[in-house]
Amino acid sequence: MRKSIILSLILIYIGVVAGFLQNDWYLTVRICGISGLVCLSISGLLNGAFNGFIKGPGISSGRRISPPILDTNEANPVRDKITNFLIVVGGPNVITAIVVYVLTNKK
Repeated sequence: MRKSIILSLILIYIGVVAGFLQNDWYLTVRICGISGLVCLSISGLLNGAFNGFIKGPGISSGRRISPPILDTNEANPVRDKITNFLIVVGGPNVITAIVVYVLTNKK
């Protein structure tokens, strides 16, 4: 948990410093937003959150598909650790991107 918080703060720091030095706060929004959304997307894929959206021939909308390699009992704790790590890294980055966007677009 500590490593994920530190990594999140480092990414936020990089985004804020880059935006400040370039005097372009949209750069901060892009850095924090992209890193946050990538982390949250990967965690969603690992968690199986997007399995309900997979449709193909012969697949009903209510059927969940999960690759068998991810369903082993040995892989569950590792997958959960990675998912939690990515959520803790991605969440604050997305929140920072939203806050900076809202603060810089005041009129």
